[in-house]
Amino acid sequence: MVRPSAWRLALRIARRDAWRAKGRSALILAMLALPVAGVAAADISYRTQQLTPAQELRATIGEADAVYDSAQVVMGVSGPVMQTPLADSYSGPYEGAPPEGWRQAPIEQVVPAGSLVTEVREGYDVSIRTEHGIDTVAVREADLAQPVARSTQELLDGRYPEQPTEAAASSQFLEDYGLDVGDTTVVAELDDREVRIVGTYEKPRDLNSVELLFTRGSVMDDLAAAAAEDPRRASSPVTTMWLVDAPDGGVDWESVLTANEGGYVVRSVQVFTSPPPDSEVPYYREYDAWEGGPGFSAETVLLASTVAGMALLQIVLLSGPAFAVGARRSQRMLGLFGAAGADRSHTRAVVLGGGIVLGVVGAVGGLLLGALLSVVTRPWLEEAGGARFGPWEFRPLELLAIAAVGLVTGVLAALVPAVLTARQDVMQALRGRVGVRRGSRRLPVIGAVAVAAGTALALGGTAAGQGEVALLLGSAIAELGLIAIVPAVIGALGRLGRRLPLSPRLALRDAVRNRPRTTPAVAAVMAAVAGSVALAVYTVSDEAYQEQEYTPALRDGMVLGGATYDEEALAATRAAVERAMPVTDRALLLRPVATTEGGEWEMDSWVDVQLPEENHCPFYSESVPDPEQLSEAELAELRADPRCAEESTLYGGSTYSFAGGGALVAVDPAELAVVLGRDDQDARAALEAGKAVVLDELLLTAESTVEIVVNTPEDWERYETDPEWSPEPRTLDAVPVDASQVINGARVLIAPETAASVGLTAFPDVYVWQTERMPTDEEEQAAMGLLDQSTAENSSTIAVERGFEPDNGVTLLLLTAFAGVVTVGAAGIATGLASADSQRDLATLAAVGARPRVRRALSGFQCGLIALIGAVLGAGAGLVPGVGVIWAREYTANNSYPTLFPDNYPVEVPWWHLAAVVTAVPLLALVLAAVFTRSRLAARQRTD
Repeated sequence: MVRPSAWRLALRIARRDAWRAKGRSALILAMLALPVAGVAAADISYRTQQLTPAQELRATIGEADAVYDSAQVVMGVSGPVMQTPLADSYSGPYEGAPPEGWRQAPIEQVVPAGSLVTEVREGYDVSIRTEHGIDTVAVREADLAQPVARSTQELLDGRYPEQPTEAAASSQFLEDYGLDVGDTTVVAELDDREVRIVGTYEKPRDLNSVELLFTRGSVMDDLAAAAAEDPRRASSPVTTMWLVDAPDGGVDWESVLTANEGGYVVRSVQVFTSPPPDSEVPYYREYDAWEGGPGFSAETVLLASTVAGMALLQIVLLSGPAFAVGARRSQRMLGLFGAAGADRSHTRAVVLGGGIVLGVVGAVGGLLLGALLSVVTRPWLEEAGGARFGPWEFRPLELLAIAAVGLVTGVLAALVPAVLTARQDVMQALRGRVGVRRGSRRLPVIGAVAVAAGTALALGGTAAGQGEVALLLGSAIAELGLIAIVPAVIGALGRLGRRLPLSPRLALRDAVRNRPRTTPAVAAVMAAVAGSVALAVYTVSDEAYQEQEYTPALRDGMVLGGATYDEEALAATRAAVERAMPVTDRALLLRPVATTEGGEWEMDSWVDVQLPEENHCPFYSESVPDPEQLSEAELAELRADPRCAEESTLYGGSTYSFAGGGALVAVDPAELAVVLGRDDQDARAALEAGKAVVLDELLLTAESTVEIVVNTPEDWERYETDPEWSPEPRTLDAVPVDASQVINGARVLIAPETAASVGLTAFPDVYVWQTERMPTDEEEQAAMGLLDQSTAENSSTIAVERGFEPDNGVTLLLLTAFAGVVTVGAAGIATGLASADSQRDLATLAAVGARPRVRRALSGFQCGLIALIGAVLGAGAGLVPGVGVIWAREYTANNSYPTLFPDNYPVEVPWWHLAAVVTAVPLLALVLAAVFTRSRLAARQRTD
């Protein structure tokens, strides 16, 4: 037991020793302070951007005291409403319908007396002309003469508009379209009205908004009139909200209840700041108060915990050898300390004192650096997050806890060197000699067992549904097992040294002789790489799942153009696409519908293709009364049944029915090759013979026919009165044909004449085109611009099938960069420690005539060796938590929604990420270490 007075002496000695060895101390301080700084900066930034509901509302509505929204717009109902104080939940009329004769009250009657009310109107999907064609933006209109309306956004440059032909643009709008204040833009819906941009602004909580701001009365009424005259120009519905500036500085809860009775939902700063008790909230008397809150998914918690644990482990592993080297450099001083009568506890206290001293300085410095880092990175984080932060938020208890972690980390890093130093022989320490201990033979065995057990626990536990605990504990055990194996791996590699050139041979032998110093450095690299690999596995696996769930409407590169019940608009769409886009062959897909008695199209009818009784999936039939009681073998047999292969389409139903073109499509036989993706003469002959071409054999009956069911509004009315009735199916002879991909949902193709033979009318629905190459965004905009210039009187759609477009490329690149930086940094630190610990060996090399570049090459190979071993082991270690998170996600999803075909989350290995980490990063570490190491070798007098 060390007395307090001895601790004071130990801390004083540790402080003086740290001051004398400034380089080594600075290295340790950097390793301790940087993680503290990173976590502190993250905590400060997170708390600062995490606005309270009142702050969030204030940032949205500016200087107003409250914002009133019509319940009709917010909820789609008309009548009195009930709402929570934060307006995050609300309900419609108390009795399901508004009182007889109820009308929404005028806004002036439901706001506090004497309030200033400012109306703000918003509408979306307004077309503007761009350099390449047509695009859509949001439009907002307000009385900008009122300070309240000006306060909802921050003017960055210029001024607010004053005339109908002037507008202010969001900064994102100017960036997207390459415009500036003073330029003009054209609003297509308003007869190509030119609008001059007189200012630019940003909305504090929506920096990415792309919109134009007009003064009141400039565009909204004109847009509504244009839409009434020309349905093709109809935009999304215009919404209105009212900003209220109350005379007494706030809108209280009683005023909110009054507005609720009048048909308004209110968000009040005063109510958000001081909400009423639940007993005064009518909504809570009808519904239980919601006590939930923001949560995190299981995979987020698992990944964050795994990466954080690996980061802390990395700090301890890198700081440990630094303390060990420091103790070795101070061994003579510690030997004198022991010779003067100090026992082992005093020696341990001196080394631990170094951890305490440097831990305190590193923790305090890390907090200060973290605060500075949060200030410096705030603008970048705000831009990346798309929202401005609130006032600075510093939470002392959280920051003290972060600093305490840094201090404890320093002490833990010094613990093992303290114990080993206290055991050294005093005479050997005075003579400057350090004994070399053989590696333990039991440790690799224990490590191998730990790796196997940890992997089994992590993966087996997640597969059994115990994801959180099993994955974290199993991953930790497996990684500790790998750390225990590292000395044996280094020793085994040492046997290869005799066949290597001088510099790599010296580096390898130095690593073998100094395994207590090399092992933690390798383990630190391994921890960093394992964390990045775990995240990369999850990222690419999630991307693979999204791609697996993606269902393309067309083949890659194909273009679809359609119009709603309008042949003139469809013709204009065809002309625009064929003029602006690199299309080749086209096909017109016609939609079969019922024919009225007068020979007109029955647009409200729909046509289904009946699924034969014998092709129904047994899982959904009455023969399986309780599907959840089926054994795994029975489920496997059903999954292999082709009748059950399309669960999402056939679930509980007996017909194919799709939005858009539908399952039954009419097409000219001459254009069949575009739909099938190849020239099929047999299929074309079948269409010409009046047969149906079936792209899904499940729709074929045993007699090689398909049954078509036509539904009309009259049929539905009859069904409501007689649920047992169903329309009589119409039968067509059919032939099965393989198709590379279903086009626009079509599964049965017929000729237009065949549709007429069964009492259907086929009207033109959409065109599909094959293309020479993938069309560009500019070409798509140009087509929309040409379409807008046409005289067609209906809305049209142009879409390009671009296939699945992953969005995780930047994430993987950042993970690779992170792993590279940390790996190179860790290897560089270890190399610096090795260089400081090998001065005598380097002096000997100089004395025997080694060339100056030997030191440079030696440092490079030392750094590269550590990075290579750590990266290879880390790549394997990271696969365990990465795979475990995917399995845990699959278990959670499939137990929440048990179905015949459970969610299948594929496990993908990020090969290029692994290749970069295992090859490029060690090579980079080798080159950097060689470049930044001085080549001059100075001979020094040996002291032993």
